[in-house]
Amino acid sequence: MSKIENLKYEILDLYTQKQAFDERYHRKLLKFLKESKDLVILSNGLYQIEHTIRLNKISLKDYVLNSETCKILKKFNVQNYSIAELKQYLNRFEAQKITNVESYLLALEQYETLEDMEILEDNKVNYELGKLKIILCNIHLLETIDKENYQEIYNSFIKQIKEQYLDNGYIDKQIYNCLIQVLNDIFYYYLYGYREIPMEETF
Repeated sequence: MSKIENLKYEILDLYTQKQAFDERYHRKLLKFLKESKDLVILSNGLYQIEHTIRLNKISLKDYVLNSETCKILKKFNVQNYSIAELKQYLNRFEAQKITNVESYLLALEQYETLEDMEILEDNKVNYELGKLKIILCNIHLLETIDKENYQEIYNSFIKQIKEQYLDNGYIDKQIYNCLIQVLNDIFYYYLYGYREIPMEETF
């Protein structure tokens, strides 16, 4: 395989992996949105879906910590328990008919789904960044990007891809667009963090 063919293969493989990460993220997001609507009902509106992963995690944690189970645990000075341990407490209390725990178990599951989404985003960007280090010079600059100089750095990478690869015929427009989408992923992540949560299933 020639260097040019190998370059095309590397970019297409990178883009394929990006899509696979996005598909897994999308499935987690759909699960979260569907179950969040259920939780809004089960909690009588005490829990409401937020725009970001971070705010949803705070809201879910606050909802669970205000449960009867957590109040009982606090009363007996039981602290610093894991999610798995809290699930065990909830199930034990439900079995003893101390309190209804359905909504709180769902809230914990939602919290874990959000953590899975964060891990997927982290892993995707780390993978993309690792692969781009082979293709683009100074890609490590993205790890210290800030909102003041991102446009200049972004433009420099676009120029590098165009002049080094597209203009020389090493890649075609389709592969160029694939590379740009990967680059956009990384820039968004370092500038804004995790993707926002859509309030409706409009995708």
